[in-house]
Amino acid sequence: MQRTANQIGTVTGTEVAIKVNKNRPHIFNQARREIEILKRLRGLDPDTCNIVKWNGFFFHKENICLNFELLDKSLHDYRVHRRNANLSMRELRPVIHQLATALSHLSSKQIVHADLKPENVMVVDSTQQQIRVRLIDFGLAHPRFGTDPGACVQTTWYRAPEVIIQLPFDEAIDMWSLGLTIVEMATGYPMYPGDTEYDVLRYIVETQGQPPDHMLDSGVCTKYYFATQNIVSSVCKARPENVHHGQVVSLTDESESSIDKENGSQPETNAENQSWLRRLVGKISDTLCVLLAISQCVVFSGCSGSPQDKLIKKRKGQFSRKKGLT
Repeated sequence: MQRTANQIGTVTGTEVAIKVNKNRPHIFNQARREIEILKRLRGLDPDTCNIVKWNGFFFHKENICLNFELLDKSLHDYRVHRRNANLSMRELRPVIHQLATALSHLSSKQIVHADLKPENVMVVDSTQQQIRVRLIDFGLAHPRFGTDPGACVQTTWYRAPEVIIQLPFDEAIDMWSLGLTIVEMATGYPMYPGDTEYDVLRYIVETQGQPPDHMLDSGVCTKYYFATQNIVSSVCKARPENVHHGQVVSLTDESESSIDKENGSQPETNAENQSWLRRLVGKISDTLCVLLAISQCVVFSGCSGSPQDKLIKKRKGQFSRKKGLT
């Protein structure tokens, strides 16, 4: 269990944010990994890199506590406190630039944040006219090299497809989450609010199209979500509730669950796999530009008959924000 509390710093006398990690093995190990990541980021200037300032750590009653600068409120709460008013183009431009800058600096340190979402983007001071944001929470961050394809990273709504089907991943998954975060702030609705990974992947295929075969062939968990026949070809039409996070249930017959490799072809490189993700992020960016050009920020293309519009309208009023990984 983790929680954050505001405290007065004993050295500076200023108010700080303390992230308390309970003394439980898996939480303690995660806190140690977060500290290692934060040590690598210490040389970065928080003001220019838009990353939360870390002041060190200490132990309290066997709990490990991380000391951070105190910021105002999350991007999600910022929008809620404005009576759920969507962010305008004028407001979003600096936010996109600041978060892209933060991810660029993380990439320079070969670090993947792996949990970018509206709750992990903090507004520095909500009273200022221009929004200043900083990226927080490195509890799921990974070094770029040596990442486990099966690692439990990213909150479900913002999870990239290669994480779902367990391909090797890099900082491109942060760009995916950034695109979804910005769309949500502009429209007021999460783009892929699935209760399970199956739901999220189904929404992705409905709106963006199916990932290329070479990606699906390389995914460890592809067989749990797609029917296979010689090559991976179509999404299974099994009920989404048959799949639960942490207990993956095969959606295909045993005779269909293996991917044909008789042609001797080798999986494409990770860089080639990521090119598909970057194209999707580009599509989201292009869509966002169109969306923000419309005065009321209507859904995606602005055409009430668009697939994305129908998808979101169908799910309006059914959203419940998921906290943490689900």
